[in-house]
Amino acid sequence: MRRFAGRAPGSRPALSADQAEGLRLHLSEHSATGYMGVSPAACDTEALQHYVEEFAPAAVARDQLEHGTAELSTYQGGRVRRALDNAVQAALTGQMSPADALSQAQREADAALRRYAR
Repeated sequence: MRRFAGRAPGSRPALSADQAEGLRLHLSEHSATGYMGVSPAACDTEALQHYVEEFAPAAVARDQLEHGTAELSTYQGGRVRRALDNAVQAALTGQMSPADALSQAQREADAALRRYAR
């Protein structure tokens, strides 16, 4: 159970009307889900620019775009990354040749992804 500092278990802090209104996001008449696209194209829309004018915290994700990097994201990503990390370490420490280490990492990744590839 999540606990809030200074509150009884199970209680939640009350939101003011302004805070609650700030949590609602309507970028178009077609979407009232609360999802806010943060791609550069989405940030250039008039709807998002208007929303940021009304609710400045909405600009945080947009402003972080320039600092973001691509991420390897796969099914069983942790296992795949660990296999690749282990291969790099084995090659760097001389325990395996780079080709052998990468071949082993590929076999491990294939095994981790086998269930997904069915």
